[in-house]
Amino acid sequence: MHKTEYEEVLRREKFKKLDHRKVRDLLVRLKSQAQWVLPKIRLRVTKADPEDNKFLECAQEAEADFLITGNVKHFPPGKFKGTIILNPAQFLSVMAGMLDL
Repeated sequence: MHKTEYEEVLRREKFKKLDHRKVRDLLVRLKSQAQWVLPKIRLRVTKADPEDNKFLECAQEAEADFLITGNVKHFPPGKFKGTIILNPAQFLSVMAGMLDL
């Protein structure tokens, strides 16, 4: 498996306490179970980091309910065309609420 943006981000200093073997295993598992899409529409929504537009493009193509990112400040606030944009803690809170945890 080639190095992905996710692997690169998770190797940053703020994530140094993570077990990188477990992270790699999780990413392999997610990759094997993910819905893969090829966006048909290119967007120019995120100005702070134009590279992040690819995540909105994929979310739009997949009609995703959620886009989870540690960089919410680079994305439209709250929602973009039906996709709710949350940071990981917010997403876990929503999921816990849905499961009555």
